[in-house]
Amino acid sequence: IMKQVHTNIPTGSFPTADNVISKAIDIKSGKLPSEYSSMDPRVTVKNEYFVSGTEPKEVDDVHVAVTVCESSGLLATPWCPNPVHKVAIKRPGGSVSGVEDAIYDAPTTYCHLHNLDPSKYPISEGSTVDPNFVPSLPSDEDKTNPDEGEGTGNENGNESETNPPSVPPVVTTGTPDNNSTKPDWLN
Repeated sequence: IMKQVHTNIPTGSFPTADNVISKAIDIKSGKLPSEYSSMDPRVTVKNEYFVSGTEPKEVDDVHVAVTVCESSGLLATPWCPNPVHKVAIKRPGGSVSGVEDAIYDAPTTYCHLHNLDPSKYPISEGSTVDPNFVPSLPSDEDKTNPDEGEGTGNENGNESETNPPSVPPVVTTGTPDNNSTKPDWLN
């Protein structure tokens, strides 16, 4: 029906007012895109129109970079064998169950499968640390001969063979709190 109505009408575009501008925004935060916005696989950066002066001024703080354990999907501890870096969503009120895109939420607790210190790297309520987990140490072939002057450091760069690194490989945003191993957005 619409094709018949528009048969003799030339195609064109709508005129825009002088005070209307187009800006790219992140649709999850409603703010200007950050470096992480374009990494969201759902393509959350869109162009929107605003009356000049009403466009967002703040940068997206909903997308954050996290390092998670590939096995558990939770924040990686220093003992996680396969940490994965990814972009996730930090919801203002925290994760909400039942939301269709909850799979993109940033975890707020640490891996319970590879965790030797849950007091420092808290696990979720109801989870227990795997009692059979033994951190992998370098084999004798991997160790450097101390007589060669290169020390006996392990693959993590520590001088002790049994001490894992004390800081987890977690990518944070903003200014890190030097007294905490948690990403700053968890505080």
